[in-house]
Amino acid sequence: MLSGWTGWGAAPRLFEPGDDTLTAARERLDASFDDRAWAAAAHSTLNAHFTDPDITTAVWDLVTATGFESGRILEPGCGSGNFIGTAPPSVREGSEFVGIELEPVTAAVAQALYPMADIRPVGFETVRDVDGSYDLAIGNVPFGKYSVFDPLHNPDRLSIHNHFLAKSLALTKPGGIVAAITSRYTLDARNPAPRRVLHSHGDLLAAIRLPSGAHQRVAGTAAVTDILVFRRRGSDETPADFDWETTDTVHAVDGEVRTNTIFAPHRRGVVIGTVRSGRGMYGNDELLVDQPDAGWQPELRSAVEQLADTVWGTYDPTPPRPQPPPPPDIAGHTLVAGELLIADSGRVMEYRPDG
Repeated sequence: MLSGWTGWGAAPRLFEPGDDTLTAARERLDASFDDRAWAAAAHSTLNAHFTDPDITTAVWDLVTATGFESGRILEPGCGSGNFIGTAPPSVREGSEFVGIELEPVTAAVAQALYPMADIRPVGFETVRDVDGSYDLAIGNVPFGKYSVFDPLHNPDRLSIHNHFLAKSLALTKPGGIVAAITSRYTLDARNPAPRRVLHSHGDLLAAIRLPSGAHQRVAGTAAVTDILVFRRRGSDETPADFDWETTDTVHAVDGEVRTNTIFAPHRRGVVIGTVRSGRGMYGNDELLVDQPDAGWQPELRSAVEQLADTVWGTYDPTPPRPQPPPPPDIAGHTLVAGELLIADSGRVMEYRPDG
């Protein structure tokens, strides 16, 4: 029963007092929650969209194709633990899982389902694990046009999805893998600066664009998302071709759309479905991806098989050698241990390298 929990993301109206259609359910929930739990659940509706097992399995297939077999695994924004639950048995038996989940009810569900995992009910921005601590980071990162305060791992104030990717790369060892589902705007945003931050950490091995509605059954969202697989680059390694830095307009059904050049015709990005221009979640003339007539699942499996040869053998099994990150720089000033700073929330905080 707990494994069917999909979070609050598909039920934002439950937390809107002016919506009379859910009054009875709202009152029952309110009687069970204190103010802190209610606020956390309401805030999570911004991005609590969990992942279809068909998609998590595809991501795992790409990860194992790199040569990854077991190790220390990070799942930031783990939800109820869908990626832990769909991990290949050999990976699950030989690995140590750390899941980060801010929403306390969902974190408790994940811990109950997977007692062998270390589920931390905190925001990812507060995690102070040493850089290079993990062999693999995997998950479905939260999406949104907002940033969270993390002076160690988000000095550039990246949007939350890009922050999660950049921090995951930093926490993963050189030669390790980061495989994530993210907003299409990681690759499609006009501003290439966040992609340059990601490229400074690692190389993009594979990119698959999922169709609109691929998350509808489980998460209740029609957002267009991408599966991205990165390899954390070592300091002595030459960067791979940065063919995903820029965007361009391309012809699509019903108009033109802007997309990353990696998804242009005859490039290495794979799109599951047909790209068109239309009215989407945020307005007109958006990039949409219509599902294939036979469904998206068979084409996703085919894409994973196609890309498996591309990513084969890229994982380095050398054990992690964690490296403490450098002190953060705030407005041109490098923080020292014990120094006080004011967060965006107005709270006074003490900088401690160990968290």
